[in-house]
Amino acid sequence: MENEGQDTYSQESIDLFRGSQSEDLEVNAQEREEILPQMNRPAQPSMRLIYEEVCALRREVKDLKREIMKNTPGKIFQVDGSNVKKPLTALLKSFFFTYPWIREDDEELKRQITSVLEGCGWEADRNVIITCFSFASHSFTNWRNQVRQKLVTQEKRVEQMPIKTLQRYLFSAFWVSPSDTEEKINFKVTLALRAFADGHKLFKKNPSTTAIDFWRAFKKNIDAMMKQSPDRWVALEQRMVKKIEAFNKED
Repeated sequence: MENEGQDTYSQESIDLFRGSQSEDLEVNAQEREEILPQMNRPAQPSMRLIYEEVCALRREVKDLKREIMKNTPGKIFQVDGSNVKKPLTALLKSFFFTYPWIREDDEELKRQITSVLEGCGWEADRNVIITCFSFASHSFTNWRNQVRQKLVTQEKRVEQMPIKTLQRYLFSAFWVSPSDTEEKINFKVTLALRAFADGHKLFKKNPSTTAIDFWRAFKKNIDAMMKQSPDRWVALEQRMVKKIEAFNKED
């Protein structure tokens, strides 16, 4: 490729400086000395060519990783212990932040899981996707339990926390660079959790004696509440703020 580029460049230079035979141009010795070094100088590759070569190299590396994973005898994909776990966990935390349940038909989650797999050199076939969703479901269950234990505890006066403080307290582990919209959705989830715990008087009970199926009942509530108008949410926040102030005055 380099030689072809040089030959073309040299021929174009000769045509350019000679012109037609009828013009009978003469080039003096000084001009020849200035022209020849330029003609002999190697052509510099363009930035676009370099970029295309880097992209092609990355594709080759990714294909090679995928081929190695696919052809390793007895290789069964598992999230734990693989290079997928860390980026997949970060992705799942960002989804949990706005809705703490897995939607099995969530095409956006499936698309992003596929992107994570391919970026790690795995082929996103049906079995691998199912394994990732199973890992996601298990993770979400554990994370919901963690949030519930932090909300309904006798070790902290959670009912006295301002909503924003409570939001950070409950979801700090899942705060993966959220957008403003995602923060607002999570604020609603936090507000709904606080109202749910207060409505069922869970702040005054020992968590181990609570008979309510916490997350099943809360899911019905939050699914219905997310369809409500902004005014209903404002009214709920104002009511919770008054309760928080009342709790703090008691101390």
